[in-house]
Amino acid sequence: MGRRVRIRHVDSGVRAVLKSDGVKAMLESQAAAAAARCNALCDPALKRAGARYESRGVQRGYTAGGLVYEAGKRDGRLAGLDNLRNNTLKKGCGL
Repeated sequence: MGRRVRIRHVDSGVRAVLKSDGVKAMLESQAAAAAARCNALCDPALKRAGARYESRGVQRGYTAGGLVYEAGKRDGRLAGLDNLRNNTLKKGCGL
């Protein structure tokens, strides 16, 4: 039998990894792929009218993240209508 070893993580090191450039790039690429899926799922009539979804990377308190949102002032309302009718963000983001 082996010895028991207690391991403690260093909070500052964990935060540095979660905010690193590699993690940010991975999350941004996943958010871009989710936005592309949302645009593909968008209702064709609303898509012709200009509805679209976009993505961007965000920096939060302890970690980085990717955000998919309804784009544009007028287009955002159309994408919001599409999301309301078809649940596009949930389907496109795989939730």
